[in-house]
Amino acid sequence: MVKILLTGATGYIGSSALSALVDHPERSTFEITTLVRDAQKGEKLKQFDINVVIGSHLDGPLFEKLCSETDVLVACADSDHPDACQNALNGLKKRFEATGVAPIFIHTSGTGVLADNAMGRSTGTFIWHDDDPDQIETLEPTALHRDIELMVIDADKAGYVRSYIISPSTIWGLPTHTISKTGVTHRHSHQMPLLIRASLAHGNGVIINEGKNIWDNVNVDELGLLYSAVFDRARKEPNVGRGREGIYFGRGDEYVWADLSKAVAQALFDLGKGRSPVPEKLNDEEATKMFGFVVRWLACNSRSTARRSLSTGWNPKRTTKEMLAFVKTEVEAILAGEK
Repeated sequence: MVKILLTGATGYIGSSALSALVDHPERSTFEITTLVRDAQKGEKLKQFDINVVIGSHLDGPLFEKLCSETDVLVACADSDHPDACQNALNGLKKRFEATGVAPIFIHTSGTGVLADNAMGRSTGTFIWHDDDPDQIETLEPTALHRDIELMVIDADKAGYVRSYIISPSTIWGLPTHTISKTGVTHRHSHQMPLLIRASLAHGNGVIINEGKNIWDNVNVDELGLLYSAVFDRARKEPNVGRGREGIYFGRGDEYVWADLSKAVAQALFDLGKGRSPVPEKLNDEEATKMFGFVVRWLACNSRSTARRSLSTGWNPKRTTKEMLAFVKTEVEAILAGEK
């Protein structure tokens, strides 16, 4: 049996990854353990023959112990917590020392690491490639998520883990996967809901400067399949696409933020929650006041290709056109009080 530990099981990303493992054709050969803070939610996961441990990845001794007992760690709970990452690495190192086999560490990061400082004024022409480690290593160590990525990659270099980093772009969609049917999972991402909630509070859709910046996007259910594809590669091709060569971008299509802002404004107007179907322009100061420090990641360019991800056999099909058509559904869900 392959022992798998997954964190963030009821989260937006983690539940998608967990569903892909639960639905995997080799599921009968997996022993899956999840770390869940809410005991009631954990009970509902047990129907999938999952071991549920009540706790958090921030419970250092507990998390380290669980990592020391697993063959595979799929970390979906937090991209930016150095202590949690170090506890995971400590546990995985103990596993390696006990078995002589380097465990698999699939870490969740994000393409926010690629952000520039466009502030909506320009369309970036620079494209990052997940199969070009030399290019990726030009990223500043201070870039969002990068410090944790480097910890994970260094552990692979040291030889006691085999590391794989999945970096989703803008994630969209209400999940329809197996775990979502339990009703215990988060149903919303970050960027689109953040823009929608701020626009609702403002009484109209907004656009940061000209909104010329471009991001990639990926549907949440299709993202879960990337975790499964990377997991399969890690088991079957243990020396391919890992460590510094183990970056996998979650990218299905790309979009211009102005188009997303327009879709939000139109949806709010149609639902009687906006003054106009046209988004109101915010300058730097106004946008920073509305969104705080995260404004940079709403107004930057983050463009990539997912050639390494596609090389696993992952084949996302959902498009930007579908994402923009989904905006009204997202607005309606948020208005209904969904979290």
